[in-house]
Amino acid sequence: MFPDEWKRANLVLIPKAKTPNSIEGRLPKVRPICLLDDIGKAFERIIAERIYHWQSEHPESDVSANQFRFKRQRSTCDALQTVKDIVMSALNSGSYAILISLDIKNAFNSIPWPVVRRALRHKGFPEYIQRIIDSYLLNRFIHYIGKDGIRYTRPMGAGVPQGSVLGPVLWNIAFDNVLDVAINEVNCHILCYADDTLILITGRDLTLLRARAGVIAARVIRRMVGWD
Repeated sequence: MFPDEWKRANLVLIPKAKTPNSIEGRLPKVRPICLLDDIGKAFERIIAERIYHWQSEHPESDVSANQFRFKRQRSTCDALQTVKDIVMSALNSGSYAILISLDIKNAFNSIPWPVVRRALRHKGFPEYIQRIIDSYLLNRFIHYIGKDGIRYTRPMGAGVPQGSVLGPVLWNIAFDNVLDVAINEVNCHILCYADDTLILITGRDLTLLRARAGVIAARVIRRMVGWD
């Protein structure tokens, strides 16, 4: 069990940019961070290590090599180098390359919990890990201060807690489903850095390439929106 006291989060909003509040009457963009219990985060780290250990011994449960965020020994430089290698290989062989960049608005806060649970089952994680993640996601609440200065409490029904240890781990496992769109597609690659998604397609026929790019992008977007 993951104790309920360790699942209560205090929401803090960190501004992303210096955007005046007066612009179009909107507040500046912010990054939500959940301040969680330190002992709970220590327990999360133990669970995360169990997940990593299982993935190391069962490669079929690991996430795609095309995920470059929240992974050990993977960085932005690795993602950029992979894109460069694919593009240069295509150009050197006389082919074209089309890149489509996608970003999901409010992605970490919107991914449904059933998608996370389904991904754990699909990848064959042991039942005890599935049970503790079920407990981890169940009965979560966020505390925050409203514009009136009053403290409010709101239940969570989706998303992975930003500021947590397990959040990024669960995100990668669940979002791997999106990368599977291109698993049987020739000369098509889907690369992810957190929720930033890049579709990269290469080929000699530019007209056909454009059509394929549109179809693959539509399939990826549909899966992102529906989380099917």
